[in-house]
Amino acid sequence: MDNNIPTPNLSKFEQNKSYNLSTFLEHKALLAILILVIITLAGVVFYLLTYSNKKVEQVSTVNKITSTVTPSIKPTLNIIDTSTWKTYTDANVGVTFMYPEYVIINDNKNTSQISLSVSAEELLSIPEDLPLNMGRQDALNDKDRLEKGLGNSIIKIDSLYANESLGPLSQFEICSVNLSRKLTFYPNNYRVIISLSAPREVVTSEMPEFFTQDTTNCGNQMIWNTNKMGLFEQTLKNNLGKGTAQQWYNTFDEIVKTINISQVQPIPPITTPTSDLLIYTNKEYNFTISYPKTYKALSDKENLYGYPNGIVLLYSGGQAYDVVVEVWDTKEAYQKEYALRMADLTVKQAGGKHITLLDNTKMSENENIIASFKLLQ
Repeated sequence: MDNNIPTPNLSKFEQNKSYNLSTFLEHKALLAILILVIITLAGVVFYLLTYSNKKVEQVSTVNKITSTVTPSIKPTLNIIDTSTWKTYTDANVGVTFMYPEYVIINDNKNTSQISLSVSAEELLSIPEDLPLNMGRQDALNDKDRLEKGLGNSIIKIDSLYANESLGPLSQFEICSVNLSRKLTFYPNNYRVIISLSAPREVVTSEMPEFFTQDTTNCGNQMIWNTNKMGLFEQTLKNNLGKGTAQQWYNTFDEIVKTINISQVQPIPPITTPTSDLLIYTNKEYNFTISYPKTYKALSDKENLYGYPNGIVLLYSGGQAYDVVVEVWDTKEAYQKEYALRMADLTVKQAGGKHITLLDNTKMSENENIIASFKLLQ
């Protein structure tokens, strides 16, 4: 008996059907593998992108935290002790402020120390035709702008706005170095100008990098390096200056903080009885001045040293000469010297000369002293 089982003969159709099924299964397996690979790659890409973004966010967060937590390096401002400062008061104007002992006041001849100048002028008494925008109408326009809070460099002092001039940047002529900070304000119908000046020679020697020389026009004196004038002021604002210059700059800010303004009623000038007066007579220019016995008339060379045009200085014993009497050859000479204080100046003519009487301290007696000036016949 034949044990070989005969293989049935499959039709061609059945053979093709079997082949197609096998091929389909193989393709399906490959497709599944391909899909799995694609999903795996997508997962890897997604992970890498997510991880990268997290790292960027972490770095950004760290930088943000670092920039927030780490303070910027700034110089430490010196705290100025004002407990020993002196007090300046002008009761007629209604202004009071304090200033340190190392500052000299109303002595524009002293160029070796930080000096303070105070000018108070009744608005209606200011001459109309003063130079440098200092005339009456200029003052009224400035007062009006400040009352509206308008201006390029204004600050609030007590109940008023004030205008601070950019003194350190002043350069009136090629050889001029004007180290002065000024504050202008208008209390009780007065124009008040407070000016704090630094000694030029001291500052130029302590901070020489901001200055230069022009031997052709200015000799050996130090003048502004015009390319660094703005940087000079910014350096002082950042409290990075040196010595006297930084002290001067900071002191001005501290003085301004102490200004107090009060309302006042007009005070009539005090009339001194004739019996209590002394008379100064000048025979060279033929005039007399009456002054209280509590004053001194100083006309010696030692006292006039700081006033090359001085004739006599009337002095009550305070920190500055009260009435300064000088002689000038031309009108332009005294106008240049007292350009910012013309309202405090009374001018007389004597023998072809100009005699000026400066009300330097605004003491109540000064007005009577100046009014007593008489030319001799």
